Amino acid sequence: MSTWMHRSRPSCTSPWPRCWHGCISLKLAQSRRKIETSYRLNRNLNLNMTQVMTEELKNKPYLTPNEVAQWMMVSPVTVRGWAQRGLLQAEVTPGGHRRFRREEVERFARQWNPVGNKGLLRVLIVDDDRAVVGFLRELLEGGEHQTVVETAYDGFDAGRKVHTFSPDIVLLDLMMPGIKGTEVCRQIKQIPGQANVRVIAMSGQLSPENEAELLAAGAECCFPKPIDTTRLLKLMGLED
Repeated sequence: MSTWMHRSRPSCTSPWPRCWHGCISLKLAQSRRKIETSYRLNRNLNLNMTQVMTEELKNKPYLTPNEVAQWMMVSPVTVRGWAQRGLLQAEVTPGGHRRFRREEVERFARQWNPVGNKGLLRVLIVDDDRAVVGFLRELLEGGEHQTVVETAYDGFDAGRKVHTFSPDIVLLDLMMPGIKGTEVCRQIKQIPGQANVRVIAMSGQLSPENEAELLAAGAECCFPKPIDTTRLLKLMGLED
């Protein structure tokens, strides 16, 4: 497993990630094992989603958005988006809360394959600017776009999400704290099974030199900020 997605201890003076093996903490090692377990599950093309249900969820006739998100390994916002677009049928309680019948979630899970991508485009947005992330998420989850959106706010979190979320497209900012988008792109392309992930870069400081580096690292193209959303949606195949 690539080490690019892990942080070294702040006290370490050696350049990251060279000092990784000497500086890893017990807590981070435990997180790494969890990530590797999730990665092995996601890489199994015959993944049966019911196998990752907890015994508690198996016995509940109705599930909350958070419980469905836990089951499907996505965010609750994504689950609500599915419900709003009619992809996942929900019932509303007298108090106005959504509840999902377990049988309906099982049906949806059989159709929705996180590895095979049956009809839903999986997009990972990576940017340390939360306003940009929120704008892009609203853009991609709105309308009739058949998408599942996940977010990361730095390159290290992006590495974890690439393993656990298995995106089809990564919208990647160039300038982020800790590790530049160029290196994130290069490392994504080196992850086993992820070489075909489409990386679309974006930057508020795009220069010919930066663009050349991103393209050499494996990015498909580079968008200057503010982003031309019409062109972006067409490039992603979400609009004609």
